[in-house]
Amino acid sequence: MCLPSGVHDCTDAGPYLVDDLWQFTPNAAGNGGTWTWYPTPSKQYYAGGCLPGVVGAAALGGRVGASYWTDANGSVWVFGGLGFGASNTATCQTVGSSPVSGYLNDLWKYTNGQWTLVAGPATLNQPGSYGKQGVAAGTNLPPPRFHAAAWQDLRGNFRMFGGAKGPYVNSLSAYNDLWEFVYNTKTWIWIGGSQGAVQVGANHVGPGPGPRAGAAGGAIGFADFSVYGGLGENATAPGPFPNPLNDFWQGVGVVYDWP
Repeated sequence: MCLPSGVHDCTDAGPYLVDDLWQFTPNAAGNGGTWTWYPTPSKQYYAGGCLPGVVGAAALGGRVGASYWTDANGSVWVFGGLGFGASNTATCQTVGSSPVSGYLNDLWKYTNGQWTLVAGPATLNQPGSYGKQGVAAGTNLPPPRFHAAAWQDLRGNFRMFGGAKGPYVNSLSAYNDLWEFVYNTKTWIWIGGSQGAVQVGANHVGPGPGPRAGAAGGAIGFADFSVYGGLGENATAPGPFPNPLNDFWQGVGVVYDWP
């Protein structure tokens, strides 16, 4: 199991956003294991010594709430999150003395000790492109987000549902779109759901889960999948504030169909 990026709280000036990668290897007895740290050439901090990633030379920028999966070859893939973009400069983008962070929709691959930018811009707050529903294209790209539900289907493709683009308060904007990243062609497909983030509290009505962040998702069989809970709303839980949800949804087949 590999865990990329996140928040690290230090005693000197934290918390920080970091871009390190850790792997947990269970022991044969199944009652413990060991952690292995894979340091990258740059360390991404939110404060104090901030240094963004460098495209093609170092790593993705430090972030929190990214979606990730591991492919059959053991490579780690990371999409989006809230944090820093990559840069070819030695210092972070700043406003005054404060480093600039934002929402990301870049896709990175970590293999053989090296991060590689596979798709999307390595800069902050860039637009996405939905394209034609159900059709893969090199120009398709999910809009930036963090805390999306993510899983890998049994064909080896990556799926992602929802996520947020805004703080977890009454101004939360969230998605209810479903995306698939096709491993063999390295292209995104917009499977279904609304285009763009919507303001939670807008009394969502319609088929499928409402906009939300922090939901759990997973594959069921070959192409079916499920989505559970999160923070947002559905047709039975409208309101002015994001609601913690406990609804369970199942999608059928490779299309966006909620029975």
